[in-house]
Amino acid sequence: MKNRRHVNREKIVNALELPKDLMLGTPCLTMNGNRELLIENHRGILTYSDRQMVVLAKDIRIEISGTGLYVEYYTADLMKIQGQMDGIAFRP
Repeated sequence: MKNRRHVNREKIVNALELPKDLMLGTPCLTMNGNRELLIENHRGILTYSDRQMVVLAKDIRIEISGTGLYVEYYTADLMKIQGQMDGIAFRP
């Protein structure tokens, strides 16, 4: 039932051309080069080191790998990660 409700909600959002990140709570990533990453609509940090971070989002985990990684700022729905980023992966 829950999955069906999510599919219906997504169809409505698409039909009305509403922003998915706001209406469905999906994460929005903005990357500037390979040294700065903004993540909106996150749910927190699962792991944190200078070589890897795992950020929780609504339905996925966002894995960031690199060197010299650090969180410049962190609010309830926005965070900025800086450092030399080598990869970003999305896991269920």
